[in-house]
Amino acid sequence: MQQNGNLARHIGGAGWNQIVRRLRDKCKWHRRTLVIADKWFPSSQRCSECGHVDGKKSLDVRDWTCDECGTCHDRDINAAKNLSRVGQTRIQAPGDLGKPDAFEVVGSGR
Repeated sequence: MQQNGNLARHIGGAGWNQIVRRLRDKCKWHRRTLVIADKWFPSSQRCSECGHVDGKKSLDVRDWTCDECGTCHDRDINAAKNLSRVGQTRIQAPGDLGKPDAFEVVGSGR
């Protein structure tokens, strides 16, 4: 998002580090688990049905169809499904998904 000239100034000023820090503090306080995905995780490129990574798409592509299973995806809903599934799986089985540094688990909320 930082590469988009229209959005970069607003996103850069949003104070992401402060937001993440506050989320960490709140999760520790309330004994919840915070899972932070790596910024390079292909959430909008991966099919939420079969797991196939379809590759990079420009921001104007809002809907796409998986080449492997033929499922039609809305880009944002697909990304939300992928991030939700990975977060839940990461909490239940911390060592089972991908690279160990792809996600950061903060707190032990269970």
